[in-house]
Amino acid sequence: MITSSIRDRIHELLLVVKRDFDAGLGALTVHPITGKPLRKNDLISPVPDGATERQLNSFSRRTGVALSTSLREWLKITNGAAGFYGVRPTPRGSDIETVWESYPDLRSRGWLPVARDDFGNIYVQPGCDVVCFVDVLRSTNAVAYVAASDMLYFALFYLEDRLGLHLDLAKSMGINLTFPKSRLQRGAASPEINPWPGNRKYMLLRNPELKVVKGLPFLWES
Repeated sequence: MITSSIRDRIHELLLVVKRDFDAGLGALTVHPITGKPLRKNDLISPVPDGATERQLNSFSRRTGVALSTSLREWLKITNGAAGFYGVRPTPRGSDIETVWESYPDLRSRGWLPVARDDFGNIYVQPGCDVVCFVDVLRSTNAVAYVAASDMLYFALFYLEDRLGLHLDLAKSMGINLTFPKSRLQRGAASPEINPWPGNRKYMLLRNPELKVVKGLPFLWES
């Protein structure tokens, strides 16, 4: 169950993202390439306003695909935030329907693209509330692993990852993050592994609803 503390934490993290943007690109007065004065809306906010009920309902009418409860709640917080997809009106590259144009297999299954990683891969809700990772270089026909039990948990984990918080959070919980020596070459140093989404103990403590997810792969099972 999503608690108010998780929603509050998501809002806090979005404020950090917005503050970092304002301190960097948001502080620019001229275009970094052309040198021309920036006009209002030349820079797209990393945390745009949320979608309205009308916009969310219009999406479902256009596409015939219902938005999950958790995705609707997330999009009401911010629609098309940096790294995430949203519903029209959003910048074209952040629009769910535009992603479907590039990956029709996702559309034909009714899988909702909700975010992307730095390598062009996609996180989806595959016909349920669970958010999964799809390695588009390999296949858009199957999920690679579960990333969170629903969209709000996913947004929390994604933002924490963006801000580099997972390692310290896991250490504060006393979780061992070193790679198993049995899987290392002899003499190799054991690196620390980001616990989201591959550390079973960390994930189940942070997102206990994952215990009831069935029929989908987890990264720690590979």
